[in-house]
Amino acid sequence: MVVPQAGYLREAQALCCATDTLLVVDEVQTDLGRTGSLFAVEHEGVNPDLMTLAKSLGGGLMPIGALLTRRDLWLKAYGTVESFALHTSTFGGGSLACAAGLAALRTICDEDLAANAQARGRQLSDGLAEFCRRDRCLREVRGLGLLLGLEFEPLPSRTKAHWKAMDLTGMSSYLVPGLDKMIDSLPVMNTMQSLLQSHHIYTQVARSNPLMLRVQPPLTVNEEQVDQFLDALGQTCQGFDHAISLTDHVIAKTGLGQHDAKMGLR
Repeated sequence: MVVPQAGYLREAQALCCATDTLLVVDEVQTDLGRTGSLFAVEHEGVNPDLMTLAKSLGGGLMPIGALLTRRDLWLKAYGTVESFALHTSTFGGGSLACAAGLAALRTICDEDLAANAQARGRQLSDGLAEFCRRDRCLREVRGLGLLLGLEFEPLPSRTKAHWKAMDLTGMSSYLVPGLDKMIDSLPVMNTMQSLLQSHHIYTQVARSNPLMLRVQPPLTVNEEQVDQFLDALGQTCQGFDHAISLTDHVIAKTGLGQHDAKMGLR
């Protein structure tokens, strides 16, 4: 969930034009309409030479992907009798998948879901930014429209040290790959579990960052539903902060978590 600086894509396109290089944009993850415009590149006014689409193009019903190109590039690659079937697929151009893709496009455009994503994304982002200022377990919110990521802080060092010191043998770090990251990710894992069990809200963590909670509701989400999510998340984060504060206080007061090389955990 890293948003490039304003002008980044325009500069990239200018460099491509200056060096006779094609600009290829991958819009698979950004989804149709999710960032507040039909395509994410529209925020920068960029017209790429090639664009990849998938996921949301199937409307949640069918797996489908598509490659869009400038007409002259398409004809250059596939515009002859010898090259028109250069890339073929058993399931390419399947009628059911294409019908789902057309229906998804019509719905996104006719219901102006990109505008809804922009409005509800602003509502979400403002609410999450307020939580980041208030709650110690949160670091920042990033993204555009309804493609948001909420980054958590890792566990306090004293609490983390206590968790690790509970293993008197010290073997956990060797037997469990990525143990430190697993412990650091406890805040976001607790949030996911609490949202699901207590509020029936499904969320997921970003695969490349275990401290990043993906906040990506449907494009049809309404104002009331966003408020419900923010209320649930606010309760969850405040509860976690309170639990960590109590734990940290107990550890500090009792001396738990201090480790002696000869005597083990004190």
